[in-house]
Amino acid sequence: MKALYPFQKDGETFIRDREATLLGDDMGLGKTVQALYASFFSPKETRIPRILIVCLATATGQWQGEIWDWLGVDSTILTSAQLSKQLLQLKEDRGAGVRIYIINWDALDKAVKLGLDKIKFEWIIADEAHFAKNRKAKRTKALKKLKTVRKIAATGTPFDGRPDELWSILHWFDSKKYRSYWRFYEEYVSYIKIPPGYRKVLGPRNQEKLKEELAIYMIRRTKKEVLKELPDKYYTTVEVELRPEQQLQYEQMKVAMLAWLSEQKDELLIAPTVLAQLTRLRQFAAATAYLNEEGKVQLKEPSAKLDALMDILLGASEPIVVFTQFVGLIGLASERLWNAGILHEIISGDTPITEREGTRLLFQEGKIPVLLVSLKAGGSSLNLQRSSTCIFLDKSWSPTTNVQAEDRLHRIGQKNAVQIISIVAKGTVDEIIEDRLVLKKSWIKSILTEAY
Repeated sequence: MKALYPFQKDGETFIRDREATLLGDDMGLGKTVQALYASFFSPKETRIPRILIVCLATATGQWQGEIWDWLGVDSTILTSAQLSKQLLQLKEDRGAGVRIYIINWDALDKAVKLGLDKIKFEWIIADEAHFAKNRKAKRTKALKKLKTVRKIAATGTPFDGRPDELWSILHWFDSKKYRSYWRFYEEYVSYIKIPPGYRKVLGPRNQEKLKEELAIYMIRRTKKEVLKELPDKYYTTVEVELRPEQQLQYEQMKVAMLAWLSEQKDELLIAPTVLAQLTRLRQFAAATAYLNEEGKVQLKEPSAKLDALMDILLGASEPIVVFTQFVGLIGLASERLWNAGILHEIISGDTPITEREGTRLLFQEGKIPVLLVSLKAGGSSLNLQRSSTCIFLDKSWSPTTNVQAEDRLHRIGQKNAVQIISIVAKGTVDEIIEDRLVLKKSWIKSILTEAY
């Protein structure tokens, strides 16, 4: 059995003393092994416990590998294609000695409909538990239907700026105490009402009381506190001017968006519709763009951001990870890299789940120098500490998503200072996003103190 760091042993003890734990350690501090040791070696169990791990699709293979490396036992990944057969075996406890099961968040709702909620587990580990922050999402509702004796919510980013996002995890822990979402909202969210009946969030309120609520369940250590030897992170912003053709397209799209906004009735002007328009505008800031016949954004050259990216990559001597939200931009970047003779691989929503772990290992083993990663598919649960430089071609509105991506590199095992480079298009929506991220990070810091 491998030895744990002293702080990890403390985490293991904390988890065992509670029926519900929010394991909120800073990303990269080994939440996986703490959760595994606490659940698998629990002295309260009279036999090997039956454990269910809920994680991202990109992380199922990595969890299975960690289980073998740390515990020396087999585990089973529950897959959408085999769910019916696998659940039958699970119900009859015919897992050939296997007591640890892994399922991805996207398959959870289907699994519950097929009877996963009828099976009782000794432990459920919800990895990246912030994926259940939306109380109305199918995966959140499915998680809360599962039967278990003890619960672990593992996430270094338990909320994304708005304190009410914490309610979903707390409700999973104790549905009686945290029965009302709106009572929690009124208690901990500062807001103003705007017509026609919406709320504009101004930030958290009653921070000290909320910290006391979280302290019942949460153990949280930051890297600065417990890993003095871990190198720092450094941030650099590279500003670019849009190419003339890009600038023209961007301005036309901005005018069209403003016109669209002015035409909307108040009752139709809701956050998702506005966000969709801003997402379009962001793609026009990323590369030259146009709308196809279906009204979807298509990206093409030229791209000022890709010009800046290539300047960095052509002068690099170390492996680099490149993040973006837009698959179309990954395609353009890949074409540039091939033309420049730079070997690379891609992890995106188009990459089959079965291939993602192999792609990660190729990068970790030094067989490719550049990894292009979509934030949604690979911004969480991947260990990429072979690299000490990552580049954001664009960022999420969510500070937690961006930090999750950064900390694919900045984690236990990293020997070098991590350089985080953001490529920002001047005079565009990129600058608005940067300002908004600063505000959201301040909200998070007021609750989780030195998390950011």
